[in-house]
Amino acid sequence: MKLSPPAEPRRTPSCLHRLGPKTHKRANLNNDSIKLDFVGVGAAKAGTSWLATCLGEHPAVCMSEPKELNYFCEKKIWPAFRATHRLGPQWLGERFAHCEPGNRLGEFSPSYLCDAHCPELIFQHNPKCRLIFSFRHPVETLFSFYHQIGKEAPVADTFAGFLRDEPDICRIGLYHHHVQEFLRVFPREQCLFLLFDDIKRDPLAVLRQCFSFIEVNNDFVPPSLTKQVNEPKVPRSKLLMAMMYWTKCQVEASGVRLRRFFWKLQLYRLHRFIMRRSLKPLTPTPIDPKIRQQLLDFYRNDTRALAAFLGRDLSRWEV
Repeated sequence: MKLSPPAEPRRTPSCLHRLGPKTHKRANLNNDSIKLDFVGVGAAKAGTSWLATCLGEHPAVCMSEPKELNYFCEKKIWPAFRATHRLGPQWLGERFAHCEPGNRLGEFSPSYLCDAHCPELIFQHNPKCRLIFSFRHPVETLFSFYHQIGKEAPVADTFAGFLRDEPDICRIGLYHHHVQEFLRVFPREQCLFLLFDDIKRDPLAVLRQCFSFIEVNNDFVPPSLTKQVNEPKVPRSKLLMAMMYWTKCQVEASGVRLRRFFWKLQLYRLHRFIMRRSLKPLTPTPIDPKIRQQLLDFYRNDTRALAAFLGRDLSRWEV
């Protein structure tokens, strides 16, 4: 496996070449004037599902349904992800139809972190929107992401094969690079930077930090505080998974009107129901030491830049 480091600051590189503010009053949330108060932008597999669940349990907060809208994406980092930006602001408002006026509105889509167009799209939507970032050891993120994708889309049987088939996918771990793209648009005070290690060590402290950041009562203790959310699983039937994936791709390839119709029918709920009941627990095998070292070498400079930016010791991420 040959790794190629980032060549230009504004471009996200290929990493594997051979290895293969305050809430506005809302009289009607189900309209095209809805403004999100905060958005979780990733990273993938860094506790974002847990964060979204716990934040959504706060009585002053209302999260989107479903959790990941991918509304502010121009480019999907994986074909299985929904592309919803062109469905329009009315569609976005419908994702919050269950919310009460005065709620803090938010959503989490880890795909945002890697999308170069996302910062500007969120800013155009609401210049005062607050952004929540969560970072995890980049190699662990990538490995966990491989298993996450494997739950709903055909992937290689091995992690090495996955990297060989998708040579650009490891850019999701270039956290510092992606953060700088957001800071070209948003002031730093509108950004909250979290570490997955802190979530594991003291989840309540992290949540109180989040509650304060989005300006709600930080004394609330959510029921899901100590629950594991989105645990690793694998399909019981690869054939069923492939059929569901093909169906999803056909919907994604259809016209905007037809896709809006599918959303009105809430067929995504049926898809989610079937997928959840077709999974079984997964015990991941360890990463090949040689592959791990090559990935560590690739991420090293970005990891050190992030450590300096955050003022945190991230030396554990280099082993």
